[in-house]
Amino acid sequence: QIASLPRLKVLQFSFHGNSDDEQLFYLQQFLRPNIQFTESLKELNLNRSHITTNGFNMLLSEIVPRYPNLRSLSLCKNQILSFRELMGENVNGRIGNGGERNLNLPVCELQELILSDNPVWSASSSKAELERRYLEHFVKLRAVRLGYLGYRFEKSNLWSPSTQHWLDINKCGRFLVDKGNRRGNNRAETELLRARLSSSTPDTIMDGNQDTDDQNDVPLALWALILERANIVFPKLESITRTDCQMSSSARTSNVLYYLVRNGPAVAGRDFSMRQEI
Repeated sequence: QIASLPRLKVLQFSFHGNSDDEQLFYLQQFLRPNIQFTESLKELNLNRSHITTNGFNMLLSEIVPRYPNLRSLSLCKNQILSFRELMGENVNGRIGNGGERNLNLPVCELQELILSDNPVWSASSSKAELERRYLEHFVKLRAVRLGYLGYRFEKSNLWSPSTQHWLDINKCGRFLVDKGNRRGNNRAETELLRARLSSSTPDTIMDGNQDTDDQNDVPLALWALILERANIVFPKLESITRTDCQMSSSARTSNVLYYLVRNGPAVAGRDFSMRQEI
C-alpha cells in the first residue's frame, strides 16, 4: 500500500535483518519498479535498522539516486563501520586519482546524512584518521550539497576542520558556483530566477527542489541577491570548541563568504595578476 502513494514525502520505519542478505533484501524493496513516490520522497528515516556497511554503500550508490528529491537520510544507531568501500580505496590505501575519477558512486544530492551513534562515529584513534579522510573526500567530491552529518558531529572522532569547512560551504550554496556559471545577460533566465528567489523562503537558495539547469548557471545580475539570501544562513554557523581545534562562528562565516565570492560569476575565471598595464 505504501508503494502506491504518489505524494509521500516522509517515510520512517525500522527493520531487523538477521543477516547481511536479509538486510539487503529489505533495502532492495526501495528499488521496486512499482514504487510511485520516487519523485516525491524528501525524508527517509531508517534509524535502528541494523544497517551494516554493505547496506550503507547500497543506499548511497543505488537507492538514493533513484529518489532525486530526497534531501534527508537518517541512519542513526545502525551498524555502519567504515566509509572505506564507499570511497573506493585501492590496494595502496589511496583514494584513486584525487578521490573521484575511479568512483562508481553517483554525485550525492542529499543535504542531510545523519550518522549519529554508528560505530564509525566513534572510530578508534588508529582508524579515525583514515575514516576522516574518506569522509572528507565524500563531502568534498561526491556530496556538494551535504551540510549536516548529525547531532554533535563536531564532538565525534570523525570531525576535522577540513570536513567542517566543506560542510559549511555546501550548506550555504556551493552547488550554485561549482556547476559552472555564465556571465549571464539572458533577460529571460534572469527574470525567472529573480521570481523564484523573491517568492521563496530565506533557506530556498539551499533547497534542491528548485534546482534547474538555469539556476546552476547563475546570472551575474542576481549574484548579490543570492549572497544576501545565503547570509541569512550564516548566523546558524556556531562556534566550535574542541581540545584540538577552535573555530569561531565569524571564521566559519568568513570562509564561506570568501569561497562563494571567489568562485561566483563576478570573480571566477578572471585574471587578478599585477601584470595589467597602467
